[in-house]
Amino acid sequence: MLGKLLKHEFRATARIFGLMYAGLLVLAGMNAAVLFFSGLAPVSMDAVFTSVLFDTISSLLVLSYMLMLLAVIILNFVIIVVRFYRLYGDEGYLWHTLPVSVDQHLISKLIVATIWSSASAAIVFISIGLVFIADWPFNEMGTITEATQQLKAFGIPNGFLLFTVSTYVFTALIARILSYFAPIAIGPNLTKSRLGGSVLAFVLISICRSIIE
Repeated sequence: MLGKLLKHEFRATARIFGLMYAGLLVLAGMNAAVLFFSGLAPVSMDAVFTSVLFDTISSLLVLSYMLMLLAVIILNFVIIVVRFYRLYGDEGYLWHTLPVSVDQHLISKLIVATIWSSASAAIVFISIGLVFIADWPFNEMGTITEATQQLKAFGIPNGFLLFTVSTYVFTALIARILSYFAPIAIGPNLTKSRLGGSVLAFVLISICRSIIE
């Protein structure tokens, strides 16, 4: 049954994530093309209009890319929260009539949220690399190599370093997602308003976590 939950969750979210990723990559490619041709743009007095038009288009593309980049980051968070929040709304009554345990509901939401969050991060970095393909990340490889060699000098093997960093990033991602889920699950027990209780629970949890840290 967990597999069916995952299948439904992916179907419900794949379209909007797919459109966001496609739009971000297209805008990144267009900005990369603009940056490539910017050095070839005419600058003579006879081509002032063309130069101004080129600069205007470049500015609009950069603005569109930045807005799309921000939209991917924000909507990734919003979709994850809304999909879990619906379990405690009117839609939740239908979900909880299924022969599925609460754990399976939680695990399915967590798995899908983790995968989409990882995909969003990857797409964001790919798009940035595409925009600055002439300069990044190739010119940073030397710095990464140097840092890796310094770590090896301290006796830290590459395999252990990769495993440690990957484990930390994966664990931090899951912890972040659960930090969104926990207030939503606790919220209805604090106030009559599900939304108000979720916000209150988030604030209380954030305060407690800050004190502990």
